[in-house]
Amino acid sequence: FSDLIEDFSIGSSFKSKSDGFSIGALHWTSEIDNFDSETSLNAIKEAYDTPTAIDDVKELSPADNSVFNTYPNPFMSQVQVEFSVDKNSHVRVAVYNSIGRLVKILVDEKRNTGIHKITWNADNMPAGIYYCSFMSEGKIKTSKMILTK
Repeated sequence: FSDLIEDFSIGSSFKSKSDGFSIGALHWTSEIDNFDSETSLNAIKEAYDTPTAIDDVKELSPADNSVFNTYPNPFMSQVQVEFSVDKNSHVRVAVYNSIGRLVKILVDEKRNTGIHKITWNADNMPAGIYYCSFMSEGKIKTSKMILTK
């Protein structure tokens, strides 16, 4: 693994980039005699204090205040699905089983701006974990639902 300063991948050298000692140097007697903990600690601190360049920074998007809820959860036979649409747009709400197989499409149409509620009747479905997925305008939100019998 890597913590952005040290690379602990397997290789022929196992040397620390920050202090020059072998990874796990305290276990190697040839290096214990020359080990200076203060110098090593200072080298590590300096490495963490040195700014690093970030090549691929994505711009943060504004907070998403849209609504997507499934309740009650767990449920016994029916679950309410509540979602909001920011502007008139095509919406798809679908239910998938625990292995990702499509079980039911609840909505697949254009919806007006606002909050919408629909009910999924799961009386004929086996108990288990289901996922309700909301897709609109490039947004995808998923809610885990537990059907009990």
